[in-house]
Amino acid sequence: MPPAPALRESEAQFKALADTSPLAIYLSEDIEQRYEYINPTAVRLFGYTREETPTLAQWWPLAYPEVGYRHAVAQEWQRRIEHAIAMGSAIEPMETVVTCKDGSLKHILWGYQSIGARNYAFAKT
Repeated sequence: MPPAPALRESEAQFKALADTSPLAIYLSEDIEQRYEYINPTAVRLFGYTREETPTLAQWWPLAYPEVGYRHAVAQEWQRRIEHAIAMGSAIEPMETVVTCKDGSLKHILWGYQSIGARNYAFAKT
């Protein structure tokens, strides 16, 4: 059964907004966090395409190649998630330094929202 017209319109509106957003945006789903969508800003900002890094697990070692730093970022992110759950609040944004495909380093402010099984992350420099 094809999606209802209202659903198609809503999806088209989301894509139009996300495709033109100055924020880097990705949408992933479930525990394996396979990307459903990466906007053009994210590809321009980091250089990695959806085909090169189809899951977050494949993106992390490229974005955070130094194991100690990657571990520290993951621990801090987990702490923020636990705090948000305990307080019933949004996850506090987090700043990290990301290694881009061209080798440059960028200071990024990450935001995150989970809605059901979907994970929405957004970033800005």
